[in-house]
Amino acid sequence: MNFLEKKLRELEEGYHEEAIAKRMEDFTAQEREDALIFVGGVIAIDRLKTAISAECIRGLCEFQESGRYKALGFKCFADFLNHYKFALMTKTEFYERKKVLDAHGDPTYDFLTVQLAFPLSRQKYLGQGNIRTDGENVIITPEDDDTDEIIIPSSNHTLIVETLYRITDAKMRLRDENRRLTATVEKQKQTIANVHEDLDRSRSANFAEISSNPHILARIELGIAFRRLTESADNLSSLDKDQFRDSVLEDVAGWLASLRASYRIDRAKKPVDDAPLTGNSVGEAYEAYIENADLDAVEDNDGELAAKL
Repeated sequence: MNFLEKKLRELEEGYHEEAIAKRMEDFTAQEREDALIFVGGVIAIDRLKTAISAECIRGLCEFQESGRYKALGFKCFADFLNHYKFALMTKTEFYERKKVLDAHGDPTYDFLTVQLAFPLSRQKYLGQGNIRTDGENVIITPEDDDTDEIIIPSSNHTLIVETLYRITDAKMRLRDENRRLTATVEKQKQTIANVHEDLDRSRSANFAEISSNPHILARIELGIAFRRLTESADNLSSLDKDQFRDSVLEDVAGWLASLRASYRIDRAKKPVDDAPLTGNSVGEAYEAYIENADLDAVEDNDGELAAKL
């Protein structure tokens, strides 16, 4: 530790001592003595056993509720547990033990913790009612909703511990499997979300392209209009069909001819309409086209001729 770190540590320790001394001024000597006696008693109880008993946990709960930790210079119970040098456990350890104690009850907790020295990390996987004692026997229910019970004499510690290890091993494997499944589901959700984002971006790009392209917009509008025209024609009466058919088809033919002309790449080519098709057969129409068309501009008009034929 260099000189600067040493000075900082001294300042921190001095500040902490001053803060505690200032808070202790608010309590009488008798209150501080009572608090120290209580904590000492809890510690003495624990020293007589191989593990922290239910009585110790209940005593700390009462110490917390009474607020006597304040007489020792601590603002809250968590600070007392984490920083008092004689505290039996940290805040996290205390609340973990209290949770298990509340789930099993004092006799079962002491049997597991003090007599069997069964790890607290595994006790957490034993649900409320999974294990109970009646004095002579230990009754173990493997599952929370299982009616099958395993009854073992309380004196057979080895068999009880082996049984509890098998049960907790199975529950820990189930926990790990659930975690893996949860991680897989979350990963799949993220993959699906990414796919949707890609699709949304693709749709947005396509929509932007269509919106900025008048040719595509016109083509879509034409398709919609032509579908509406077709559907309305289907619903006409026979008389109306006879009345409108020829004029509508002539309009469509004219529109189609204009469209063909617009799609020609070389505008210098002579339109097919300048060389009308005549004759009663395909052969006669072709001969009439050859006679009337400008052959210098007809090189690439085969498609137009085929369309008219």
